[in-house]
Amino acid sequence: MILWSIVSAEEVYEGFGAAQHVKPLTSISHKGVTMLVEPLGPGSAKIHRLISPNAADYLKAEWQPGSVIATEVTQTTTGI
Repeated sequence: MILWSIVSAEEVYEGFGAAQHVKPLTSISHKGVTMLVEPLGPGSAKIHRLISPNAADYLKAEWQPGSVIATEVTQTTTGI
């Protein structure tokens, strides 16, 4: 790979390969749909990924990634 840039290679690759902060994600079932969420506090979570075989679930604005939902977090899956 050739990198053509006016920025030095040290600046471009700064932090490359360093351990990234991994947020713990939790797999939950909310209103019958499985989601990967980041717990924000008691009773709230931020959606990271929606897992559903129903295409209509992905069109719901309230279930977009980044949305905050009120829920009870029960199962923990880290590093996803």
